[in-house]
Amino acid sequence: MTDVPTTVTRAVGVRRLALGLAQGLCLFLMFQAKAHKVWPATDLAAFQALLLPLLFAPLAAIHAQAHMPGRRLAVWLAVIAAVCAAAGFFDGYKNGGALDVERWEPGPLLFAAAAGLFIAQALVLAAQADGRRIAGYSAYFDAAWKHGVQAAAGIGFAGALWLLLNLGAGLFTLIKLTFLSELIHEAWFAIPVTTMALSIAIHLTDVRASLVRGIRTLALTLLAWLLPLLAAIVAGFVVSLPFTGLRPLWDTNFAAGLLLGVSAALIVLINAAYQDGLPDTRAHTALRWTMTVAAILPAPLIAIAAYALTLRVQQYGWTAERVYALACIAVGGCYALGYLAAAVRPTERLRGLERTNIVTSFVVIGILVLLFTPIADPARIAVTSQVARLQEGLISPDAFDYKYLRFQGGRYGLRALERMKAGEIEVAGVNDRAAAASALTERSDVVEAGVNPPVALDRDRLTANITVSGGALPETLLSQHELAPGQNGPPACLTASSETCEGFLLDLNADGTDELVLIPQTGGRPPAILSFDGKEWRSAGTLPARLSCEDMRALLRTGDFKMLPSQWNDLEIGGLRLGVADRGDAMSTACP
Repeated sequence: MTDVPTTVTRAVGVRRLALGLAQGLCLFLMFQAKAHKVWPATDLAAFQALLLPLLFAPLAAIHAQAHMPGRRLAVWLAVIAAVCAAAGFFDGYKNGGALDVERWEPGPLLFAAAAGLFIAQALVLAAQADGRRIAGYSAYFDAAWKHGVQAAAGIGFAGALWLLLNLGAGLFTLIKLTFLSELIHEAWFAIPVTTMALSIAIHLTDVRASLVRGIRTLALTLLAWLLPLLAAIVAGFVVSLPFTGLRPLWDTNFAAGLLLGVSAALIVLINAAYQDGLPDTRAHTALRWTMTVAAILPAPLIAIAAYALTLRVQQYGWTAERVYALACIAVGGCYALGYLAAAVRPTERLRGLERTNIVTSFVVIGILVLLFTPIADPARIAVTSQVARLQEGLISPDAFDYKYLRFQGGRYGLRALERMKAGEIEVAGVNDRAAAASALTERSDVVEAGVNPPVALDRDRLTANITVSGGALPETLLSQHELAPGQNGPPACLTASSETCEGFLLDLNADGTDELVLIPQTGGRPPAILSFDGKEWRSAGTLPARLSCEDMRALLRTGDFKMLPSQWNDLEIGGLRLGVADRGDAMSTACP
């Protein structure tokens, strides 16, 4: 990596600045269309199909200036624009019936587009610099880490610029001059200034390539010496698992995400220590041994994360988030297997990291294509899975999330709601709820479909799903054929075979008859109360979700609690009885 010649940098700098200005003006026009609700902002598919190319194609053009010949650069930019437009159009079309531009949440799509462009740009520019379709590993390493430093520098430069502009506006405001404060809040000024700042940062880091190389070397050196600490922590964790078991992991409800994050940190630090694998950048002997040990550790972490995701899917089916988690596990699995093979090879130890990194880069791009096309669209998979669980009786109509279909299932969710309304999905009680969900306009709205219908009870399911602490289920409940759920609906463990509860018989209202408190085994869900009126059991309400935590359940088992009368009377208004909710620590839903 050498500095770009001065005779070239002036023309390149002008082109980059012009591209940044043009990008800013185009994005401003898109902002205006959204603000004034005119086309393309009236059509989510068209809006995204234009927005994504305007965000990413100019950045690629700015970055690739002076590194690719004009014709090849034009072809590459056309590919980027076409892929971004197609991805944006499909995502907008998929969500267009469920959302509009105002409620559009582009997080996953923008992240995927940015990650895909970063990887693809590094692969293409490395191949261009190396003069081969598949470049050598040192070229890929050089391009990827240089682009990473440039991206960080560009964001930092733009942030510093806006910090200074706000400080300057504050100074003028002190003397009652508000022109600068008003100016920097104008979209026509703010958007082009930001894109031009990014252009300037990219150009300066490109011209002073030796400076970027120095920053990169320093950053990699510092990161590399964090590897022994992280490797020791992860190794200690893996060694401890046979003694602690996996149950503490499942109780966290975020084990898979944490394990994937630690695996990603290991992979980054291993590459920081390995660098390009050339003799002049070879790590210290102690660090090389640490790299060998660390290369083995992602394998068990990814395996446990995959097992955790499998259990979650078996219990609750697929959601979009779990599909994304599966994609991350697939990528992590490629790294883990490749690094494990590289660590155990007796000759050329760790050289396999290079092949693994190159192959996995192409795998990532392939997975992104699958996720953001109809092939493996997470919304389609999630809707299909959840509706199948409803039809198979694994989740009750009362517990089913109809709002998920309305606002997060895209056209697939809306189509499923239409099928429910039309009676094509033959599950009792879903028609009215599906109709109510289809009519919602805001996610905060409540699905109200009249009185909940009675829920069929099954003696075998009750005894299998509910374990009563210090007693047994009342015979009156076991012999009851239907449950009148009331306003709160029945607890899921009464109707879904995949849900289990721990039960406690407590006289909560001091009437001489015990109520049945059902606490879900999966933490974070509110316990349900069933009451017996002398004739039948019905759903009577819920208790704070904090009671679902293991420490609270332990106190209930030992009888370490007391009944207290309510401090406040209930309020009856409009036919509804409303109680005062305590907002203190006792009502917290978070487990310690």
